[in-house]
Amino acid sequence: RMIRGEEPGELLPWYDGFRGTVEVDESGDVWSVGRWRLYNSQGRSDAPPDTVEVSELPVGVWTERWLSFLEDTANKTKRMLSFEKFEDHNDLNVHVLIGFIPEQMKRIAKGWTANATEAVGKALGLKKRFRSNMWLYHAEDADKEPVLTYFETPQDVVSAFYRARRPHYERRRARRLGKLEHRMAMLENRARFVRSCGDRSLDLDQLSRPLLEVEQTLEAAGFQRLDPKAQTTVGDGDDDTNRVGEASFDYLLNMNFQALTLERAEALEKDRQRAAVELEQLRATSADEMWLRDLSE
Repeated sequence: RMIRGEEPGELLPWYDGFRGTVEVDESGDVWSVGRWRLYNSQGRSDAPPDTVEVSELPVGVWTERWLSFLEDTANKTKRMLSFEKFEDHNDLNVHVLIGFIPEQMKRIAKGWTANATEAVGKALGLKKRFRSNMWLYHAEDADKEPVLTYFETPQDVVSAFYRARRPHYERRRARRLGKLEHRMAMLENRARFVRSCGDRSLDLDQLSRPLLEVEQTLEAAGFQRLDPKAQTTVGDGDDDTNRVGEASFDYLLNMNFQALTLERAEALEKDRQRAAVELEQLRATSADEMWLRDLSE
C-alpha cells in the first residue's frame, strides 16, 4: 500500500491455532479476546443466564494460572456454584463450564444489557490488552549505524521499513541502467569496429603499430574507451559492488581477428538491439514498480 502512495492498513496480531479474536477498541488499544458464551442451565429462554462456557483463553494467559484465578475468585466472592471441565479440556485446550448464582451473575454483568457477555468476559479475565514492546534496531539514514528505536504500532514499523528500503531500489535501478548503457556502448563499438575492419575503412595494418598510435587512430575514428569490468557486478542484490577498472580500447583490440566477419557484426548488432529494448523497458520502470514486481514474485 505504501509503495502505491497509500496509507498502511491496520495490522493486527495473528496466532496460529488461536480460536479467539483480536479487537481494537475506540482508544486504539488492541485486545486478545477468548471465547465464551452465556446461557441458562435449564434451557429457559425467559430466564437470565446462570452458566458460562469458556472454550478459549486470550493469548498469553496460561491455563493453570487462569484456573487458580477462578478458584481464588470463587473463594473470595462466593459467586460461583459449580465448576466443571469437559473431556477435551487439557493444558493446551480450555473447555470449562462455570455455574453462577443468578443474582451474583447479574451483578457481574451489571444488569442484563447488550454488553452483559462482554462484562462477564472481563470479570473472568477473558480479555487481555496487548502491550507494545516493539524496540527494534533501526537506522533512519542508511549511511548511519542503526540505533535502538521504540515503535508505537506495527504501522510505524512498516513506515520505517518503507523509508529505509526504498532507496535501495533507487540505487539498484541506477546500477542496472548503468550496466545496460555500458553494454550497449560496448556492443555498438564492437559491431562498428568489425564492420570497419571488414570494409577496410579501418586498416588492419594500422593496428599493428605502437599502442599509442593505435589508440590515436581509434579515437580519430570515433571509438570510445570503455572499461570491460564496468558492466559486471559482485553479487546480485542490494549490496552489489560495481567492479571498476581503467577505460581503454582493450575490449576492441583483444577481439579474435578471425571473428572480424560480417556475420559477427550482425550478431553484435542483434545483441545491441536486444539490450536497447531492455534499456527502454527499464527506463520506463520506476523503482516502486521494481519493488512491486519483486513482491509479486
